[in-house]
Amino acid sequence: MTNGLHQAGAEIYSNIPINLYGFLFIRHFSEGFLVLPARYASTCYIIPSFTVSTSNTICQSLFALSSVFSNTVIEINLKMKEGSISYDNIQYANNQTLSLVLNKYTTFQIWHSSDLTGTKIIASKPIVVVSGNRCNYINNKASCQPFIEMVLPTNQLDNVYVIPYLNYRYENTIRLLAVNDTHIALKNGNNRTRHVLKSRDFMDYFHTTISYVSSESDLMVHIYTRA
Repeated sequence: MTNGLHQAGAEIYSNIPINLYGFLFIRHFSEGFLVLPARYASTCYIIPSFTVSTSNTICQSLFALSSVFSNTVIEINLKMKEGSISYDNIQYANNQTLSLVLNKYTTFQIWHSSDLTGTKIIASKPIVVVSGNRCNYINNKASCQPFIEMVLPTNQLDNVYVIPYLNYRYENTIRLLAVNDTHIALKNGNNRTRHVLKSRDFMDYFHTTISYVSSESDLMVHIYTRA
């Protein structure tokens, strides 16, 4: 799916509770993610992604969103280190806001060669958001992967997390993404550290065991396997 607007939304009903997953199959990689029920859709999101590798031109950060209702006003305040995004013959740089109106089942997608982590989306009505990468590497090993996940809205985040030890995934990068300015206490194995994050900024750390994170304000936590 190219950048811009698409009729790509779908609504699925069931007379009994179900689990729903999205899958992506490309020649050299595949991806799957859990689809959240529509009742968890909301109006404020912070985009998580990952630092874009420079080893392959297909490596790009991306997000896509779909409206639950028609006539939904969307404001996307972009966060990226470099470059600009072109939409509807207008260039948008870091900290500039792209506005649009979506109808039901309409999807808007953007990808860029700069990490879009921290981009903020505000909507007048509930929307659903998916983010990740077109393709990316954590440590330039094996094939590139999309790392696609459905994004939780900010009203469903929290400020205390336990990140488990992952058997068969010995080396991982943890990304902590702040919703607002906050102070963070991190216990990673036997090491205890404190950190300060500005709103929509992130920090990464190397994770090989159980770690504990507490923050004055809500955080988003993502795990990226390195091997």
